Amino acid sequence: MPGHYSNLYFYSALIKSTLLVLLLFCSLISAAQINGRVADPANKSIPFCNILLIKAGDSSLVTGTTADTSGRFQLEIKSIGNFRVLASYAGSNKNYTPVFRITDVGQQYDAGTLILQPAQQLKGVEIIAEKPFMEHHLDRTVFNIENSILSSGSNALEVLKKLPGIMVDNSDAIQVRGKSGVLIMMDGRTTYMSVADVATYLKSLDASQIEKIELITNPSAKYDASGNAIINIVLKKDKNRGFNAQVNGTFRQSQYSGGGANMTANYRTKRFNFFGFYNFGDGANASYSNQVNVFSPVGFPPSTISNHFSDIYHGKYQNGRLGMDYFPDKRQTLGFVCEGFLANESRAVTRNTDIYNARPLPDSSLSKTGTSIWQGTRLTANFNYTFKIDSLGREFSANADFVTFNNSVLEQDQTIYSYDSPAYQQAPTFLKSQLPNQLSIGAIKMDYVHPFGKNNRLEAGIKGSTVRSDNPAQFWNVVQGLDVTDTTKTNHFIYTENIYSSYASLFHTFSKKVEGQVGLREETTQGTGTQLLTGSIVNRNYTKLFPSAFLSWKLDSAHTFNFSYSRRIDRPDYGSLNPFPSNLGPYIYNTGNPLLLPQIGDNFEISHNYKDFLNVSAGYLIMTNVISDAIHQNDTTHVSYRSPNNLSHYQAYNLLLSATLHPTSWWTILTSVNGFHDDYYGTLQGKPYRTTGFTAYCNINNNFRFKNGWGAELSGYYNTLNRNGAIINSPHYAIDLGIRKGFAHNRGTLSLNFSDILWSDRQVDTEIFQNINYHSTYYNDSRRVRITFSWKLGKSQYQREERRKSAEEELNRVKK
Repeated sequence: MPGHYSNLYFYSALIKSTLLVLLLFCSLISAAQINGRVADPANKSIPFCNILLIKAGDSSLVTGTTADTSGRFQLEIKSIGNFRVLASYAGSNKNYTPVFRITDVGQQYDAGTLILQPAQQLKGVEIIAEKPFMEHHLDRTVFNIENSILSSGSNALEVLKKLPGIMVDNSDAIQVRGKSGVLIMMDGRTTYMSVADVATYLKSLDASQIEKIELITNPSAKYDASGNAIINIVLKKDKNRGFNAQVNGTFRQSQYSGGGANMTANYRTKRFNFFGFYNFGDGANASYSNQVNVFSPVGFPPSTISNHFSDIYHGKYQNGRLGMDYFPDKRQTLGFVCEGFLANESRAVTRNTDIYNARPLPDSSLSKTGTSIWQGTRLTANFNYTFKIDSLGREFSANADFVTFNNSVLEQDQTIYSYDSPAYQQAPTFLKSQLPNQLSIGAIKMDYVHPFGKNNRLEAGIKGSTVRSDNPAQFWNVVQGLDVTDTTKTNHFIYTENIYSSYASLFHTFSKKVEGQVGLREETTQGTGTQLLTGSIVNRNYTKLFPSAFLSWKLDSAHTFNFSYSRRIDRPDYGSLNPFPSNLGPYIYNTGNPLLLPQIGDNFEISHNYKDFLNVSAGYLIMTNVISDAIHQNDTTHVSYRSPNNLSHYQAYNLLLSATLHPTSWWTILTSVNGFHDDYYGTLQGKPYRTTGFTAYCNINNNFRFKNGWGAELSGYYNTLNRNGAIINSPHYAIDLGIRKGFAHNRGTLSLNFSDILWSDRQVDTEIFQNINYHSTYYNDSRRVRITFSWKLGKSQYQREERRKSAEEELNRVKK
């Protein structure tokens, strides 16, 4: 009940705050209106041309817009003075109105009809412009992957693995510059998914649906404090009027085959914008693992348990997205986005275990075979509103997110035992389990932007979110055909969490070369984990402050220096808090830890960018209560398990060098080297523990553009030995190759991709500490070939870019 009243109090305060803010905005919306029309010499209306309002005295830009389909336009201004209207359009000479004066913010002024004369046309000139693959900004690095060959037929997780500074291991955990706890966002909105669920979703997201990926290593106070870094995946949504679409089909072959198809579409009018995509996939895959545990009980000779795992799984998934934007006027946008995900996966599982004592042959062995059926559904809905209060930059926005996720695993296992001595023979055992997970999330946030003159800008906002994770786990032993509940494993775990936050950030421009920002975010967390059958309750209630700061110095046109700092928190994901064991075998299992504490880190970073050619970044991270997996074992029973734990401290120094080279006009090289020195120290299993070492991650991408629509890409990465808390990962590497052919004026493309050509992307884990002597090798069916066909519908990309750039050119030529 206290949590219930807390929610009521929060939402009541939120509603009152919203009403007060809206009343304030209503007092600010009065503005003078300037109306007019644009036509050609025959008085035929010219749609979509660029309209700029400039001051008559110094030609500085005040505001701008575009004409509608009838050539008419409307400008709004909240200040008085002398002004002119400038109209321009590609292929025409620009034209100005005479100088006019606005004397009242409620004034209506008719600018009349501006006639645009056709400009002299150049013949035989074709301009083809393409965004660079990597762009550096004050607070983020942007990867434009739309034209990447290797993204053809790939999923989002595979693309992330190829980007500089990002690592994805074989367990699908994502790290950024050596930092774990990465927050994944879609179109600037939090996904609210656990690490495992995020990986499953990204595997189902075709890369052809992605426009760009933003890497934010030091997020500002505007963003949730969760995660040591943010990866924001921006999906395609065309901003031009009319219908545009793209269809893709992929077939892949490795040890098993699979494929899929998807379509992205967009239709935009003056008042509405409809967009969406649908994706379908079907295929099989395999993963393999070998694990060895050495046990040394006091007074007995060492013994060894060797586990060999094989998982063959076949899955089908569908995910779709529908959205709509409504523009009641030029200053307001109302939006709605709904996304659904549905997956079904069947697995054939084999676990072979051999137990060795003081001789080379096994004393006993067991074979576990089973099948499991996994079903997952996810439904999200987002409502958003943006109000651009005036041309000065004041803006109000609101977002509401609702997420439901249902995940269920039904597994049936049979274990057959074999002993060297007949006296120890044991009958086969049968075990059934059902592990559902029901997750519901609701979140509401509001943001406000208020400029102060030309050099200052304030951003502020509030947010509230609530989460409920329900995990009723059931286990049965099958005895003579009857299901008998296993009370040692069956349990019911519920976790609820409420987070209330607020933030404020102040931006200041010191000069044309120096700008900075400082911010502070406050978050209050109320979390409760309850095991219903045992009555055990764990509460986590705390309030934390998260400061951030940025400073950018543009020395000249070639050199830019950036400094950033932020404090971040990484809360345990809901799966890591669940104490139920995943039954890998009688002698090994995985489990969560409801006593996990959040890890908190302070991130410092300084970088130098030279002409978007060379970027050098150095950083330092210090973290407390570090969350790290560790192996635990009982030397007497020979049972071992993996679970997450908190270490006391972690600090790391990192250095990233990335460069974009152009050896020839048709060859571009994007290369990066990320090195970091890790230092873990604290208490593990009640004993002092410390491990330090250096890790390097190298990535190179060669992009070749040939004539007649041909292109190719060759990429690869190498990761040296890496420390992840108590577990050490061995070096590994992979090489990928892609070939593409464009046709029909690049409306169609055909791509052929080879992933992990040498089948070298294999992970070896080792932990040796106290009584633990553990080794594991994991690899999956990562060597594959894909063929992808893509076709664009609607307006050509050249036409769209030409219209966008015509507006940019005029804006750049107006004195500001």
